[in-house]
Amino acid sequence: MNFTYLIPSGNPVETEVLFENDDDGRSRIRKRYASLACAKCGKVDEYAALSLGVDPNVIVRTKKDYFGTFDHFDCVSQRLRAILEQANVSGVGFVELPKSRSYSILVPKFRVHVDLATSAMQFRRKPCPICGRYQESTGYPPLRSMELPTERLVMFMPDFLPEKSDARMAVWIASEDVVKLLQDANITGIDWDAF
Repeated sequence: MNFTYLIPSGNPVETEVLFENDDDGRSRIRKRYASLACAKCGKVDEYAALSLGVDPNVIVRTKKDYFGTFDHFDCVSQRLRAILEQANVSGVGFVELPKSRSYSILVPKFRVHVDLATSAMQFRRKPCPICGRYQESTGYPPLRSMELPTERLVMFMPDFLPEKSDARMAVWIASEDVVKLLQDANITGIDWDAF
């Protein structure tokens, strides 16, 4: 079975879920997630944070069906969510944005194991001694380094995601049957030629 990385096309939508600007214009973690920050490096488990809900001032303005945010979440339109739910695509869940109810954040229902030794990813500095996250990493884990699912209609995330200085990057991968479903529906916002 073939799989495709789902990469948002163009620039991210100008919104952040986990972060907000303080009075001096600096980006900081939202108060509702501050207790989840690692005491050493300050990073937060992004998907655990979503269990605390999304601030109502997170607003999305786009016409795309699939897009990324400044803090590296991948989101979908109500139309794309309905397509995925009606087709019973496994591996993906949704957190609706309270003020932008036409959009939801994609949330993994499971992650596949990545063998870091064969992933060819590069890491900046040693992992944090408390939470184990790297400050930064480069590249996406290649499919050959993963234990891939066998379901025909599946979307999933690897258990190791590329790190940026502020947050992990979402990496969604879809089976060929899901890709065909999205292409047949003329879903906008996915860069089909990224890989």
